[in-house]
Amino acid sequence: MLSSSPQPLFPQSARDDETPPPPGDINGAVSVDEFLRLNFQSFTIRQLIQAILVSVPHFFDGQQTFISLFADAPTPQTQRACSTATAANHRSHATTTVTEWGLDCGTTSSLVAGLPASSFFAGCLVGGFFLPALSDTWLGRKKLLFLSCFGMSVAALATAFSPNVWVYSALRLAAGVCRSSISTCVPVLLTECAGSRWRGRAAIVGFLAFSLGLLSLPGIAYANRSSSWRLLYIWTSTPSIIFCILSYPFVTESPRWLLLRGHRDQAADVLTTLSSPFTLRRSKTCSHNIPEDPTTNNIAAASSSVKQLLGRRWARQRLAVVAVLALGTGLQFFVLLLGVGNLHHLSLYLGVALNGLLDVPAYALTFLLIETRGRRPVLLASCLASGLCSLAYVAVGGEVGVVKVVVELGALFCVCMAFNVLVIYTMELFPTSVRNTAAAVGRQAIMVGAVISPLLVAGGRRAGELASYGVAGVVVVLCGLGVVWLPETKGLAISDTLDEQENRENNVGA
Repeated sequence: MLSSSPQPLFPQSARDDETPPPPGDINGAVSVDEFLRLNFQSFTIRQLIQAILVSVPHFFDGQQTFISLFADAPTPQTQRACSTATAANHRSHATTTVTEWGLDCGTTSSLVAGLPASSFFAGCLVGGFFLPALSDTWLGRKKLLFLSCFGMSVAALATAFSPNVWVYSALRLAAGVCRSSISTCVPVLLTECAGSRWRGRAAIVGFLAFSLGLLSLPGIAYANRSSSWRLLYIWTSTPSIIFCILSYPFVTESPRWLLLRGHRDQAADVLTTLSSPFTLRRSKTCSHNIPEDPTTNNIAAASSSVKQLLGRRWARQRLAVVAVLALGTGLQFFVLLLGVGNLHHLSLYLGVALNGLLDVPAYALTFLLIETRGRRPVLLASCLASGLCSLAYVAVGGEVGVVKVVVELGALFCVCMAFNVLVIYTMELFPTSVRNTAAAVGRQAIMVGAVISPLLVAGGRRAGELASYGVAGVVVVLCGLGVVWLPETKGLAISDTLDEQENRENNVGA
């Protein structure tokens, strides 16, 4: 049982006896956030190294998330393969799964053609229901992160030896289940290993790693363009497995998680490891007693957050609107990325690279506009603009030219902005006591859109662009209109409990 009285994080010999406690606290006890702020007022080189090591799994995650763009892409050989009497006549040209197993032939339904990619996102959906909770309880951030990355990589390596589309889809499902917690563990571990001043900048390292993983795929695929799709899985999974084995001892656990779980000695070791010599001296003089968090081991309280969230009418309404918005943006985002292969007259390698590069300016413009224009108008405008660009792509028709490429990139750029705003908006719409639960619902809704998107893309290859870009464009516009039922949160304080937020908004309304 954890002690309720404050205990010194560092032993007395490691602290300066003459250092006074913070103002207003005669016992010298500070919160975990205040402790990290005092001890990490700068971003040390050791923290930077840790940030890079923690972000690398996100790099491999980006590769496995979008590897189907190349492994499952239709090729010019597909039609020739479909016209032959036996598969033996085209085995030597099986550069993708579509070619090897004839997934784009007339006898194969769009459902089977889109099954592998849908299976991966379905795995993400399944894993998202139970794996993230392990990070908050007994397993911790570091162990879950590396187990997830290792499991995803092993499943990807096994995928290279799939004998048919059914085994291939099953292994993609397993990879999706494993990777579902990477996208949550990376930003959490990054921010909890840095002071409040540097948390946002540390999280950017993880975002960039994911984008770099996506951007690396065109180069790897181009180098193996004349080889089997199986080599693509081998080249992307093997380095990830090696990284997990070699780097695990050098990555530290979150000091905040260790403190809140009562592992004070380990937390002190982590803080010492992350500190530069200068910061270590500050730690020895500024490390005051840290009180226990009374809700640390209250798993029952965490499990009841869903019941609390659904117990308020206004919270249910917001949660439903957030889920609808997430579904629309997720569907549009993944249809646009996975649908690059439908641009037959544009190099697939160039198309993926251009789409990946759009993430960087989208991040910059998002943070600029939400602070000047607010969350609700930017989110609404982004959804509408993205949907209209998709519909314009369909309306232009004909061969792929400059106009179609521009509107496709415009649709992706706008939905990237909508996605970024929605993440921030969701965090502000709900109080601390249920914020993670609300965010998890949004992430799951995004995965539902991701599961559907490969089926639309496969249908677009057969029935035309209206079945993919057109449908996704209409959906994101209709879902985006739901933002009119949400309040603006720009400049408002964030509440900690449902009662506090309810009372505050009632007072504002009055």
